[in-house]
Amino acid sequence: MKTITAVVGIICCLALGSAVAAGPEWCGAGNYSASHPLAWERFEDAATALVEEDRIREAYALVVDALDTEMMSFPQRPEAAIVKEALNQYLEYILEPGREAPAIFKPGPPNPLMTPPALQYELGPLGEGAPTAFKLEIPCPALVPGNDPALRDIAHALWSMHKVATVRDFSSALDIAALRSTKLYKDYENYTMKGLPMWPWEMWLNGFLVPDDFNAPAPKRQWVFFRPNLSPALVTGSAEDTGLDFGLTLEVGHVWYRKKDYSSWWGLSVMAAVTDDEGAGYGGLLRWDDYTLGVAHHDRNDETLVYVSVDLYKLVTGEKSRVNSAQGFLDALIRKAKTNIETGIQ
Repeated sequence: MKTITAVVGIICCLALGSAVAAGPEWCGAGNYSASHPLAWERFEDAATALVEEDRIREAYALVVDALDTEMMSFPQRPEAAIVKEALNQYLEYILEPGREAPAIFKPGPPNPLMTPPALQYELGPLGEGAPTAFKLEIPCPALVPGNDPALRDIAHALWSMHKVATVRDFSSALDIAALRSTKLYKDYENYTMKGLPMWPWEMWLNGFLVPDDFNAPAPKRQWVFFRPNLSPALVTGSAEDTGLDFGLTLEVGHVWYRKKDYSSWWGLSVMAAVTDDEGAGYGGLLRWDDYTLGVAHHDRNDETLVYVSVDLYKLVTGEKSRVNSAQGFLDALIRKAKTNIETGIQ
């Protein structure tokens, strides 16, 4: 019996040791309690499942809602307000994919300069381009059981939020953020955001101009492929035949960029055109920035038409669609770059 009791005691001690080891050591002491209502162990399974489904906001909401419930027993604490403001700021920041900063709610070492010493927390998104992070200090004596239940609630909630942020491997998030600040990425951003807008099939085709390992500058040229335009057309010929028509054109060709920021370009394309009066015709088109001039011969009435194209892209999709499409293209480049991040892309 004594042997069994000893073995059970050893198992209990090992289990207890594991539980203690799983939590943080606040101010050099074991003041974290796995049985606390706001301890990570209470949220781990549900929060992990939500994070893996990319439901980041809902994962944090589990902890915040529980904190609100616990804090109803205490007067409003400024620390709790800071936590909520930092969380709101963070959730706004990560609306853009890839910004899940792993340092959110990151616990720091005790601040020995305070009397008494205090546990420090960095709250909110950190890194280049992020809003200013909050700092929060919780006095070490408040973390001792029985001393300040409200601050112990906040400390446990902060630890649980920190664990939510580390459920997934976000270790490359800041590296990706650094990549986005490089000239290489900026060139691609200008290529898609400032250059000639691309229809989805053109975006796909021009993707082949990008190296598989995304280790070279953005191309200085761009395919134009079955690009539709609505075009007023001037019918040329004898004086009595001259008039204005209207047609749909499709072009296949190329543009070349004249400026480093991709804000200016010229291009040449072959063009097919159809009008009600003249039927189908074929010719060529010259692009200069947003201006186009095309010439096509139509066999129906043996006429030559001069086209001044109005690009359908902006009329059909709008600027918001362009931004979304370009961001999808850039995100695909980021995925290509993941294998290169460790070696560093400049």
